[in-house]
Amino acid sequence: MQHRGFAALAVGVLSVTGCEISTVNDIPNPSGDASTQDAPGSSSGSDGGVADSGDANPVEADAYPEVSNTDAGPLLCDGGACLVTLATGQDGPLSIAVDGKNAYWTNLGGGSVMSVPLGGGTPVAIATGQQSPAGLAVDGTSVYWTNAVSAGSVAKAPIAGGQPTILASGQNYPSRLALGATAVFWTESVPPTWTGGGGSVVMVGLNGGSTTTLASGLNYPNYITADASFVYWAEDVSGGAIWKAPLGGGNPVSLSTTASAAKGIAVDATSVYWADNNSGTIVKAPLQGGAPTTLVSGRQKPWGLAVDSTSIYWVENVAGGSVMKVGVNGGTPVVLAENQGGPIGITVDDTSAYWTNSTGGTVMKLTPK
Repeated sequence: MQHRGFAALAVGVLSVTGCEISTVNDIPNPSGDASTQDAPGSSSGSDGGVADSGDANPVEADAYPEVSNTDAGPLLCDGGACLVTLATGQDGPLSIAVDGKNAYWTNLGGGSVMSVPLGGGTPVAIATGQQSPAGLAVDGTSVYWTNAVSAGSVAKAPIAGGQPTILASGQNYPSRLALGATAVFWTESVPPTWTGGGGSVVMVGLNGGSTTTLASGLNYPNYITADASFVYWAEDVSGGAIWKAPLGGGNPVSLSTTASAAKGIAVDATSVYWADNNSGTIVKAPLQGGAPTTLVSGRQKPWGLAVDSTSIYWVENVAGGSVMKVGVNGGTPVVLAENQGGPIGITVDDTSAYWTNSTGGTVMKLTPK
């Protein structure tokens, strides 16, 4: 294991107990572990796990001076890498996405969709008064999210702010969300067990209209992503499947049936990747089908997933959880940050990694990633 090595910021922004952190959502986890299930995020970014400081041990936060940065929040730097707190005091931050200017996230507990400049500044509410906003995605003009309740909805609002538009209403606990060029896709399931074949994958145009069910009879579909041709999703149960279906509709294809409570999915040009929460592994399989390959094992509750041209990134949703990466073909995992407050959502861009700390109530940025 390589440590790049940030421990917790020594600025009092994290609150960590000695037990496993539960997420802020009250949706039960059907996978049989003690943690609660998140109500459901996005991908992209670089660096194949070799830009490591070479330190054998994690770097303790108090070994480095805290730098005052009134725009970007508390800043901690070590060997050219800087860990920045972009936002504090958030109520259950969950999914996160970025564009070239801002970071965006859902506050599951606070019922809001937020943004902050990537360089730091005052967080701005894009939408308030939402009902358990969960999944999130962004394009060049709008932010999209799900309201993960019974008779829930899928909504969007302009990046610059403005009245939200309901794209689809009366949805059954819409969870995670992904964007295509012309449509938005989401997963939904039926409580209280979330299993039993009541789940589905649904789509609607970016400007609303009639919804189309792409797949049904699923066992708790949760995380979802898309590329130019297909939408991909993971069943968040033991023995769950990894699926794909054409963006325009067609028969779903199972890419794996061995996932174990997958809580993150991402794709690149050749492979689909997922985070196996129960087994503590990061796994990939060919997009055209084939035997899965385990890239990392022995991890604690891997959650969320992002991929770039060289690396896979994830967080570990436990007390004092870590932010991690490994090469897309495996190798030695690298610890990017430690002692985080229930990290749960992650995304990357060309230079940085961004994540949400669900119990710490913070939004974080690490440069370089």
